[in-house]
Amino acid sequence: MLPHKPGVYRFLDKYQKILYVGKATDLKKRVSQYYRKNITDQKTLALMSHVVRVEYTVTENENQALLLECALIKAHRPKYNILMRDDKSYPYLFLSQHNFPMLGYRRGKKKKEKGKYFGPYPTAGSVRDNLALLQKLFQLRNCTDTFFSHRSRPCLQYQIGRCTAPCVKYVSKENYALQVKDAVDFLAGKNKALIRDIQHRMKTASAEKNYERAAHWRDLLQQLRSLAIAPQERAWVQQVEDQLDRKYSASSRTRTRFHALQKILGLPKIPERIECFDISHTQGVAIKAACVVFDATGPVKNEYRQFNITEITPGDDYAAMEQVLTRRYRRTRKAPDVVIVDGGKGQLNVAARILTELKLSDTVLMGVAKGVSRKAGKEHIFIFGKDELYLPNEDLVRLLIQEVRDEAHRFAIQAHRKQRGKLMIGKK
Repeated sequence: MLPHKPGVYRFLDKYQKILYVGKATDLKKRVSQYYRKNITDQKTLALMSHVVRVEYTVTENENQALLLECALIKAHRPKYNILMRDDKSYPYLFLSQHNFPMLGYRRGKKKKEKGKYFGPYPTAGSVRDNLALLQKLFQLRNCTDTFFSHRSRPCLQYQIGRCTAPCVKYVSKENYALQVKDAVDFLAGKNKALIRDIQHRMKTASAEKNYERAAHWRDLLQQLRSLAIAPQERAWVQQVEDQLDRKYSASSRTRTRFHALQKILGLPKIPERIECFDISHTQGVAIKAACVVFDATGPVKNEYRQFNITEITPGDDYAAMEQVLTRRYRRTRKAPDVVIVDGGKGQLNVAARILTELKLSDTVLMGVAKGVSRKAGKEHIFIFGKDELYLPNEDLVRLLIQEVRDEAHRFAIQAHRKQRGKLMIGKK
């Protein structure tokens, strides 16, 4: 369930590729709009026909959501973020190369236009919001060079305090250059250094009894301090980006391994789901069975399940495996593409019998038995109905099977220890 909080949502296809990134003040309300029955927009219909999964990141406020949305679009360039499909369509802030530079809005970088570009931004609205803020803080002109060169008196921007009127020489080239430097530092996130500079200017102007100038620096200082959260938000966005990069890197690695598994098993398509089972107990006490689920992105932890195993002979792992598989699949409408059991041919034969009885014979059944040394890379891998599978230690399929089996083992031991702890407390 999505929360009623601000954040960023991501729509993914069956290959776990990001199709669309969006932001919302209320994630639940915004995402639910995509699932209405009366949608007529063709782009939205095309998008939703490919969506199989929704991911989201909660943010503290809308500003963080805006920054994160921009960062994710830049990093992944989703197909359905039409405005962001290539560099030509990105909205930017542009600072011209001129004796009195102009700060304005541009859609894409233009090779013939000399100057600096800042961005890109996720929407044209976000660029205009930033432009309005910068004009209020630093009072840079936003007019064209032609308009600038033909002025004989200040325009409305000067009257409302959004420009220092360099067109009619109301500001010196040196002071205007200082305005430009401050704006560039602000856009670069150098707020602390900028605040220190302005504090120094304020003190200097006051010492020189230029109180009007000192008041100007004081007002700018107060406005900048009210925006001091920006560097923290940038750091937060970087942290979230790093986390998502690690996640998508691991996801890409898992997809590659799923492709390799498809080839080894001779399947017509990439497996969509693997389930793995393990049994854990201490001399037949507190018997627990665990089922972990993997898809092409990695572990799907919200679908993990654990089972109390009862009414069997203590230590009978075959009976335990029979019980957990029966309980897991007797009511299922769709079995996973691959089922892995922790054990050798004995467990594999039990699993095959149960799946056959439940008419789930299309599922590929595999068993993983520990070798004599019980070391990683020395396991025996069996496919039901085929010969043992011999794979090098670094083989992608072996690494995938090891990862899935180890996760099932970890989850089973965790469940068993918790159950054993409860029994020990009960005895005391």
